[in-house]
Amino acid sequence: MTSRRRAWGAVAAIVAIGAGGVLWAWPGRAPDPLAIARDAYDRGDWKRAEAQARAVLITRKDDPDALRLLARASGRQGQDDTAKRIFQRLRAEAMQPEDNLILALALIREGRRNDAKEALQFVLQDQRDHPEARRELAKIALDEGRPGDAAYLLEPLTKNPAWDVRADVLLGLARDQAHDPVGAIAPLEHAIGRDPELKGADRSPADVRKLLARALLKAHRPIEAKTQLQAVPASSLDLEAWWLMSRASLQAGDIPAANEALARSGSDASRPFDDREPAPYVGAASCAECHKGIHHTQQSSRHAQTFRRAEERPDLVLPATPLPDPHDPKVIHTLERLGGRIEATTRVGDQKLHDVIAFILGSGDRAFTLVGRDDDGTYREHRLSYYDHGGLWDVTTGHTPVPGDPHEFLGQAQSGDSIHTCLNCHTTNFRAIFDKTGPEAADHAIGCERCHGPAGNHLAAVASSFPDPAIGRPRLGSSEAVTQLCGQCHGLGDRPIPPNNPSFLLRFQATTLPMSRCVQKSEGNLSCVTCHSPHRDAEKSARFYEAKCLACHGPESSPASPHAMTISSHATPRLPATARRVTCPVNPSQGCISCHMPPATGPMPHSTFTDHEIRVHRKKSAP
Repeated sequence: MTSRRRAWGAVAAIVAIGAGGVLWAWPGRAPDPLAIARDAYDRGDWKRAEAQARAVLITRKDDPDALRLLARASGRQGQDDTAKRIFQRLRAEAMQPEDNLILALALIREGRRNDAKEALQFVLQDQRDHPEARRELAKIALDEGRPGDAAYLLEPLTKNPAWDVRADVLLGLARDQAHDPVGAIAPLEHAIGRDPELKGADRSPADVRKLLARALLKAHRPIEAKTQLQAVPASSLDLEAWWLMSRASLQAGDIPAANEALARSGSDASRPFDDREPAPYVGAASCAECHKGIHHTQQSSRHAQTFRRAEERPDLVLPATPLPDPHDPKVIHTLERLGGRIEATTRVGDQKLHDVIAFILGSGDRAFTLVGRDDDGTYREHRLSYYDHGGLWDVTTGHTPVPGDPHEFLGQAQSGDSIHTCLNCHTTNFRAIFDKTGPEAADHAIGCERCHGPAGNHLAAVASSFPDPAIGRPRLGSSEAVTQLCGQCHGLGDRPIPPNNPSFLLRFQATTLPMSRCVQKSEGNLSCVTCHSPHRDAEKSARFYEAKCLACHGPESSPASPHAMTISSHATPRLPATARRVTCPVNPSQGCISCHMPPATGPMPHSTFTDHEIRVHRKKSAP
């Protein structure tokens, strides 16, 4: 009987293996709850792992392995407080990669992005290719507008069969965010081809096919875009899918099909699903035929002077002699033309640092800054900028007075993402600038398509009398949307405000304007373009802007600005019906700007900025 019982015990053990259970050390011996918990956790059965870990802790209250498993299983189920309390009991040096990952996921859910990044970096210090940590860091990079960093993190995962589908979806998003639709197509197609259901991906198959269709349309491949949209299940064919189908048919020249898809999308031609059309760029020159006056005005404005390649500025006046660094006179900077190029040399002690200037950023109205490539191929924002109001070269805004790295005396090193961020506010399409391809590469800095989006679909719509103009039209957007559009370059966005620097915000007018009561009480009637035309340089006359103020704050008979209708449909402020007309008790007819929007010294040396947080500026009494 004893041998028979042992035989049955072995059979039971084999059955347990087949069922995915946990074996104990010897047939007939009771299973170890902690081993069961580990097995459940490894299989993704978080609830069972939690239950088994708690069972262990009933008899072994401070068992560190059981506590660790409980923290992990709790965190996986979103029970963040439980997980964090347990991790706090572990010493920092005892935290394992999986522990830091669980902690990071909790911090992400709390919105503590920077703390989460630190925890994820600890994971990668121990396991450089940890797939989940790489994916989470890539997602954060995408949220922060760093698609290059995201792609760097994701590319190793695309070669991992267990992670390639999830990584390819995010890589497609990263490349699309980096204005590289052709580069986005391949990983998205690969993900759908490998697993049409996209198990484990962060987006549904329908959403990924729509994203792929957008990339194909940007690359002017409408037939392939239609194929992807037709593969979207009927239950998932939402209004956006039909809207994209209208664009695919428009690009393919099938106007009846485009009209039908547009009608099924429910679009009234003023409610686009995306502020940028999924279309190829055509360049600002293509706009001149139909919009000659606006094109000429815009291309003559400072917006169109904010970027030049170094070879395009032979008239640029460089310092006639070497310049001592403003913060360390022993450091010497030289800028000179050699063989048709502008070359920069900085001497720091015995070191001679060198780069070749590639770009000139800034219209020169306040300043311009040089961007060069050093001998290692690294882009560097040059240490010195030229400030027009002071008529001198001084340290570029944001640079450390005395850098710790000698190479920073030549200029601040720029990653791919940071240089893209710079050019994104100085050009129509930074990708075209780097690739030197596409008609938009010929634009003078900021062209029409920077704000209106790519116009390839628009030209096709005009040529075929398509009822939707297929172009971004900010004037149809809300005042908030217009200010956000301007804020892409004239706002702070998600960037933090440096401590102890109250003047920092002065440079970011689209951030400070919404802080004002004028905007908050306007019921959506006030935006950047109320006072500024996006197509021309800002007016210099205080009376021009005072007329805007008096439209709401002056007597009933106050005249509107004589220039109002030349700016935009937002130009003439209207007092909301529910608002009470308030006139200034100090001076009801003039002086609005000097009192309520005074010029002030901002973060840029030798420059002043108008304070757009419209308010009463009370003078501090003398002590």
